[in-house]
Amino acid sequence: MKTAVILGSLGQDGRILEGQLKQQGYKVIGIDRNHQVDICKPKAVKDLISNTRPDEVYHFAAFHQSSEEEVSETPEFKEKSHDVNVASVQYFLEAIKMYSPTSKFFYASSSHIFGENKDGIQSEETPFNPTTAYGENKAKAMSLCRHYRNAHNIFACVAIFYTHESCYRSEKFLSQKVVQAALRKEPISVGDLSAVVDWGYAPEYTQAAQSIMHTLIPEDFIIATGHKMTVQDFVAETFSSCNLNWKDYVRENKEILKRKGPVRIGNPSKIKRVTGWIPKTFGQALAKILLQTTKELKDK
Repeated sequence: MKTAVILGSLGQDGRILEGQLKQQGYKVIGIDRNHQVDICKPKAVKDLISNTRPDEVYHFAAFHQSSEEEVSETPEFKEKSHDVNVASVQYFLEAIKMYSPTSKFFYASSSHIFGENKDGIQSEETPFNPTTAYGENKAKAMSLCRHYRNAHNIFACVAIFYTHESCYRSEKFLSQKVVQAALRKEPISVGDLSAVVDWGYAPEYTQAAQSIMHTLIPEDFIIATGHKMTVQDFVAETFSSCNLNWKDYVRENKEILKRKGPVRIGNPSKIKRVTGWIPKTFGQALAKILLQTTKELKDK
C-alpha cells in the first residue's frame, strides 16, 4: 500500500485529492491547520518525514486572499505567508533529502507567479513576474523545488494551477458566491463582470496533479483549460441553469474589488503531451456541474 502525505488536506484540492487517493487504495496522512504537525516548524516536518517515509507528498497548503478581500501588508501577514508558502517547502524538501530520498514531492504553485504579458497567455517558459506577495512567494518556492531537483536529485515536481473550482469552495470565492446566490434566488454584487478567467474543474485538476507525480522525470507543468470565460458569462450560465435571468439578481460594484489582476490564460499543451491529461469541464459545463454538485452537497 502506498502512503501519501497531503498538506492542506481540508482545503478544496486537498480534500478532493484525499478522496481520489483513498479510492485507489492509498494510505493518506492529511495535514491541516488543526493537525498536530506544524509544517512551519522544521523539527516537526523532519519527524513526520523520517517516521512515515511516504511515497508521495502533496503540498497544497497555502496562505492567500481572494480578490474581494482587503490586501494585508502587515508584517504578521507577510511572515505567515512566507512561512506557509516558502519556508515549509524548504523544510519538506530538506527532510526528504535527509531521511526519505525516494519520496516524491509535488508543489502546487499558482498562475500568480506571472505578471502581465501582451497576449495574456502563459506557458512553462513564461518568465516569472509576480505583482503580489503571494505570487512572489510561490515563485520562490518553485525555485526551491528546481534547486533540490537539480542539485540533490529529489523528485520535486511543480504544477502551476490556474483558477479551478468545486462545490468545496467557500463563498469568499466568486464561483461559490454566484452559485449559492442562484440556488437561493438572492441578489449579489460582483466586482467586475468583464474580467476574463481561465476557469477549470478542481477534481480534474487534482487528477492532473497525480499524472504529474507519476511522470518519470520531475518537471514544471501548467494545469489550465486554455479557454477564456468572462465573469458575466459565468454568471449568466449559472443563473440560466436555474431558469433565472441574471440581470434580475446581479449588479456590478467595482468598489468591492480590492485589486484587479491581469488576464491569465494557461497553455496546457505540455501536460497534454507528456501525461495525456486533458481538461474536459469549462465554460457552460463548469457552471452546470458546480450547480449540481453544490446542491447535492447541501442536500446531504
